[in-house]
Amino acid sequence: MKKLKKILLINWLYFSKELIEVGDVNFLTGKNGAGKSTVIDALQIVLLGETSPRNFNQAANEKSQRTLDGYLRADMDENNPYSRRGKDFSSYIACEFQDEVEGTSFVTGVVFDCRSDGSRQERFFIYVGTLPENCFIEDGEAMEIPALRRYLKQNYARAEIYDTQKEYRRNMLSRWNVHNEQVLRMMKKAVSFRPIVDIQKFITENICDIPDKPDIEAMQQNIRDYKRHELLAQRQEEKLAALQEIGRLYREMHQAIDRWQVQSFLVLWAQKEIIQSQIHRLEQEKADCTANLTAAEERIREITTQITQKEDRRRELELACAQSSVFQEEEKLRGRKQALLDEREQLHREMQSLAQEIRKEALRLNNLCSAILEQEAEENLSPVQEAARGVLKAYAVFASENQEMFSHSLAPFEDARQAAAVFSEAVRDARHKIEDRLAELKGQQDQKRAVLADLRRNIKDYPRGLLPFEKRLADELERQVGSPVTINILADVLEVADERWRGAVEGYLHAQKFYLLIDPAYYQRALPVFNRIKRDFGSASFGLVDIGKLREREAIRPRDDSLAKKVETENPLARSYMDYLLGRVVCCDRADQLRSFKTAITAGRHDLSGLCGPLHAAGMDGQRIHRPPGSEPAHFPIGGRAETDRR
Repeated sequence: MKKLKKILLINWLYFSKELIEVGDVNFLTGKNGAGKSTVIDALQIVLLGETSPRNFNQAANEKSQRTLDGYLRADMDENNPYSRRGKDFSSYIACEFQDEVEGTSFVTGVVFDCRSDGSRQERFFIYVGTLPENCFIEDGEAMEIPALRRYLKQNYARAEIYDTQKEYRRNMLSRWNVHNEQVLRMMKKAVSFRPIVDIQKFITENICDIPDKPDIEAMQQNIRDYKRHELLAQRQEEKLAALQEIGRLYREMHQAIDRWQVQSFLVLWAQKEIIQSQIHRLEQEKADCTANLTAAEERIREITTQITQKEDRRRELELACAQSSVFQEEEKLRGRKQALLDEREQLHREMQSLAQEIRKEALRLNNLCSAILEQEAEENLSPVQEAARGVLKAYAVFASENQEMFSHSLAPFEDARQAAAVFSEAVRDARHKIEDRLAELKGQQDQKRAVLADLRRNIKDYPRGLLPFEKRLADELERQVGSPVTINILADVLEVADERWRGAVEGYLHAQKFYLLIDPAYYQRALPVFNRIKRDFGSASFGLVDIGKLREREAIRPRDDSLAKKVETENPLARSYMDYLLGRVVCCDRADQLRSFKTAITAGRHDLSGLCGPLHAAGMDGQRIHRPPGSEPAHFPIGGRAETDRR
């Protein structure tokens, strides 16, 4: 089935450009003048392949005065503002169809080139494909016939433009698989459909197209005869095709046999020629070998005679040499020479082995000295590194693959010995200094292990007087309020999940991590008590945090990369205080990044006992500040309240 999908109208009456989508069932409705007949008249031109105006608007009015020029130039009404009179333009009517069986689409249409003098040219066209996206418009104007020819040739392989309407109708009907002109006449009557007045006349004109009642029986017989003859013709065509195939195969077989016979003869002839040539060559080689054999036998006889003569002469000379004293002395010297050669070879092997050992030792010293020089320079290691440079310089001649090291003087060996002695002395001195330092560090290690053991038993090293101070403050507040008041030491409610930043947090907080936290509702009562009892504890640097005033003064929003994000706590008072103190301190991975921020800090280093190492921070002027370990009680870890009695 061929299904109409789209209708394209360009410069057709009042339509400058209109693309109409067509469904399975369509109903055209609207008031008079809406354009229903305009679309139907355009469609019948493409479907019928005729431009005659006698069928225009018959469905609406049998006395219609519409003409093709009227549609093209839009001049049916002299007052029409859309009139194209006196202009050069091109008009298009095109329909896109879909072949539901083959799954392809094709387009049929007509183009009119209209001139200002009233003349026009028309061409019908058919091509396989769909309506183009440009709708045959280039540079804002519809393509003329020459431009359309070029466009279809460039973009569609199966495209044809027809010079006559008859040729177009024949190809259009072939595209629809229709080969009967009667169908075209029926279509013409259907397109120009008029109201039904006489049913019999309607069936006669629009369906059967015959004036009288048809002979149904004769038609049935004709159909049966047609089917029988069609079957016979089909069988004869099949037999003819089979006979033609047999004839073709027979001819191909005879041609193949002839080619095989010729090729076989040529192969046998070539083989005969090759064998003949080989026989001739072998006969010539046989003659040459016979002549060479005769000459060789004669030469053998001559050589045999010479050998016999020389052998007799050799025996005579050997007898004379054996009886000579010179020969006997020569034999003694020959034996002595061989012994010396054997001794020299043995010494050479020993020298090679010794050279290999020297090179191994030189490479070992070079590796050791290179490793020492790669270490960071420090006070104890500097003399050793200086001596290592001397060893590398002195042993450079022995570390190479030179096989002639013993051909030089003894000066390189003496220089190497002195450099090794200096290096050994420097290593001994450095070892003594390092042993003394290790002893000192071991003492510190023992002390720190004792502290660590206490920490693991939850025995925290609070500053002196902190716990009694906290208890006294809590007791006096309880007497004033009438109920217990919770007081927390800041370090007890903090946790540092990332161990790399523990030292930085503890060092930055310094003594502030021992400040006391109290509910803002009790701060005003607690402050006088705090100041009064603080005098009893001397110069203790205890603090009481006013979280309420801190929250009122500013909105605390810490940076995402701040040191505050490294501290975890479930206490809301501690959370606010940490965000205030550490929220603007930026965490940097490298020390060179500190100058980029107003306040910044690095993670620093940790020793073996886990104590806080050097703290690097950037102040207001961007200068690096160094707080050495021990300037604050860094050995008191943040997190976890002791379970033992802190009083």
